[in-house]
Parts: sequence; structure tokens; C-alpha cells
Amino acid sequence: VYAMLKANYLEMGEFLRMKLSTTVAVSKLDQKYYARFFYLLEVLLLYSRNKDKDFSNDWVLHVQDILGRLYRIVHYTLQLPEINDPELKAEVLSSLSHECHHSVDLRVKWYQTLANFHQQCGNWEEVGQCKVFTGALIASYLIKKGDSDTSYLPQSNESCRVVCPNIIYELPITEECIYETVSPMFFHEKGYMENINDAIEAMVKANMFEEGVELLSILFDLHRAMGTFSKLIVVGKMMWELAEKADKAIESNTRMFYNYYRVCFYGPKFKKLNNTKYIYREVFSVRLVDFGERMVKQFSEKFLDEVKTLPNKPIEDLQIEPDKHYLQIIAVNAFLDPNRVKQKKVISAWDKQHAVNMFGFE
Repeated sequence: VYAMLKANYLEMGEFLRMKLSTTVAVSKLDQKYYARFFYLLEVLLLYSRNKDKDFSNDWVLHVQDILGRLYRIVHYTLQLPEINDPELKAEVLSSLSHECHHSVDLRVKWYQTLANFHQQCGNWEEVGQCKVFTGALIASYLIKKGDSDTSYLPQSNESCRVVCPNIIYELPITEECIYETVSPMFFHEKGYMENINDAIEAMVKANMFEEGVELLSILFDLHRAMGTFSKLIVVGKMMWELAEKADKAIESNTRMFYNYYRVCFYGPKFKKLNNTKYIYREVFSVRLVDFGERMVKQFSEKFLDEVKTLPNKPIEDLQIEPDKHYLQIIAVNAFLDPNRVKQKKVISAWDKQHAVNMFGFE
């Protein structure tokens, strides 16, 4: 493996094609060989850092990047069957998609897997967002491939930003992706439209009518540009229906949104989770007491040890025993950034819950 990387670098002077090839190859590796592959990666990483003095630091950094990425892909894949926490499992699936960013086909595969997982959990808004991410990757691939006119497709991810604010952090696909063998199931105009339509359907199930309207506006512009007016009529009717539902929901203010809980992990026995903090989003019916009991039970079963809860005080004021597991669980409120909605004349309950990335508590 190391010799192949070295020969490719000597001949081509770049790494991108090898990053694509090795990412695809490791995804096809039988899991029974993962333990041996882990050992191989550790040896190669150690060699590149300490032994191989024939190349520049640039070469060493490239090797460490590609081997480290392969290591994380294998590590996350092995983690998946052992994870019982739905939120952590979703995070690992998302991380797998990000680590495979040299392969657009694998990124789509992992987003589809994440969408299916969220669907099983009944997280319809998350299903919709995964479908939007998938559609954006398909559109980017078709535009970069350039086999046909793609001027009707969104030329950037900015059009999806209202629905998926985090899409701006999505890494652009690499030039090498256009040479990749991709799934015929997704990578075409129909595949793009199917994913956007799936996203709209999921948003409606989540009662997120505003996001459905935003996505329909993308399809509206697309059909208008293509001149497919019969489909434009259908999309226009759907937009009218969803806009009416959104207006009624805002006026009645009867939609129940989410509860948010901050969970802090304390204790060396948590290993990588020690001193980490996560925001958990739960449906409105899940109270703090119920959520706390579920978390304690979940992590007690995971670590086969009693997990204790801590009061809402600064950690410096609490005594932590090094051989114990501790959770500090606090209800938090979404913080609305006024700059995000300054153009709106009316701020609805949906505005206060959508695209939230800051929280506060008393």
C-alpha cells in the first residue's frame, strides 16, 4: 500500500486520485479483515512519521491525511453495531459521509443510510435534510461532470441554505469524483428530483411546512427553466397548499416543537466522552425527568456500571470520583439570533426553532 502511494506521488505529483481509490477500496473490505487492516495503518502511519526521510513534509502530511482518514472510516464502521444511543449513531453515520468526501458515491450512500436510520426513529425533519444533502451532492456531480446542459440545476448549495443551514459546511466534491463509477440509481436528473421530492414529503410529515415551501420553490424554478409547464402546474398547486398550511399553523400557533437538553459527561471511565457536552433534541412530550432516566439507563447498560447524575452546578463545585460515571443533564432553551430574522415582519414559533445553534439556561 505504502509503495503504491509513493509510486503514484512520484509519477503523478498529486494525491487526489489515490485518495479516491483507497477510500472506495476500504469501503469494500470485508469487516473480518478490519483488525489486521488497523494494525497495517498504524504501522504505515508510524513509518511515515519517523522513518521515511526521503520525501518532503508535504508528502508526510498527505500520507498522514489519507491513512488517518482510512483509519477513521474503519473505526466508525466498527463502532456502528455497538452503538445504542440514536443520537451518537446518527453522528457516526454523518462522520462517515464526511470522511468519504473524496468519493461522491460513498457520501451519497452514507447520507441515504443516515436518512433510513432517521426514518426508523421517526425523525422526519432529519430525513428531509439528509435527502436535501443527497440532492445537492447529485447536482454538484452532474454540473461538474458536464455531460449535458445543467444550467437548470442549482449552481451552488446556497439555494438549500434556508432548509439546511449546515450545508454551507459541506465540503465540495473533488475534481477526481467525475472519474468515479457512481450508482446509476441516483446520479441523474431524475435522481436529483426524487431526493428533493422525498425531502418535501418528509418535511410535511414533520409539520415543517415552511421548509417544504422552500424546497418546492427550487423545483418550481427548475421546471420553469426546463419549460416543463405541466409539472410546473403541479408544483405551483403544491406550493399553494403548503403555504396555506404554514399560514394556518403560524396563525393558530398549535404546533408543538422540540425540547432541548444539554448532556455533559464526566469521569475518566467515559474515555473519549469525558468532559464532552452534547445538545439532545427531543419531541415535546419527553420531559426532563423521563429523558434523564433514559440516559442513565442507557449508559449504565453500555458501561455495565452505575451512572450517577450531577446537580446543575459548576463542575468545579462538585466532587467527582475518578472510578465513577457522571451525567449532568440540564434543560436548555433555543436562542434566537435577531440578525437571522431581521428581514421578517412577523417572527413565528417556527423561526425561533429553526436553524438554532445557540442555547441558554438559567
